[in-house]
Amino acid sequence: MEVLSLLVALAAVLVGPWVSYKIAKKQLTAQLVSANRQKWIEYFRNTITNYLAANKEIEIEIIINKNKKDITRSQYYRMQNLAEKLKILIPHNNSGKTKLIEIIRDINYKKLNNLLDNKSESTPDLERELRDISLKIIGNEESMIILGK
Repeated sequence: MEVLSLLVALAAVLVGPWVSYKIAKKQLTAQLVSANRQKWIEYFRNTITNYLAANKEIEIEIIINKNKKDITRSQYYRMQNLAEKLKILIPHNNSGKTKLIEIIRDINYKKLNNLLDNKSESTPDLERELRDISLKIIGNEESMIILGK
């Protein structure tokens, strides 16, 4: 009987800390993943906002400075740079990635044509679609934080 008690006590001494270690490791990993995912969400949100702002700046510049294409061209390059960042930012397994890339391509194409033709046509439907799909992507990532994945 004493041997059994001794074995149970020994098992408790060895297994207890091991179980605590495994639980703590899992919690720490979940916290790190959540923190990194939250940083990604903020960076993605800021990049989308900057992209849409650059889009509007081009429209305004075309209206104000009809013949100053150099200014608008540099803003178009900035918008294009942000578009490329967005394409890279979204994970491959995200269901909204393809749609977001299509919308960005359409907006960029229209902006380039506007720039070349000195027209200031807005793209409100595409911008709304971009915002909607971005919110869906962000929502997916936020739900992963809640689920601890």
